[in-house]
Amino acid sequence: MVKSVIARLTPGVKLNNQQLCDTFGCSPQGGMRKSNSTRSLVIVSNHIKSIYDDRWDIDTLHYTGMGTKGDQSLNFAQNKTLNNGKPLEQ
Repeated sequence: MVKSVIARLTPGVKLNNQQLCDTFGCSPQGGMRKSNSTRSLVIVSNHIKSIYDDRWDIDTLHYTGMGTKGDQSLNFAQNKTLNNGKPLEQ
């Protein structure tokens, strides 16, 4: 059921936070929300109120990742998940 809902999503569809959580089975907080139930990593970029400098360059999102102090690590938390670029393990 959930996979079919995700498969029907198309670019430009807007989901509120509750719909996002219900659809992907993810946490209601954070910019990177890992969901083991749907084997996905949901990326949230907030251009209205954010401590990060995410930006679009044509159709590529330059996403800042996790970590607010010092250098960010590609081996830290969801940065590692995003960097691996593989489907999440069950």
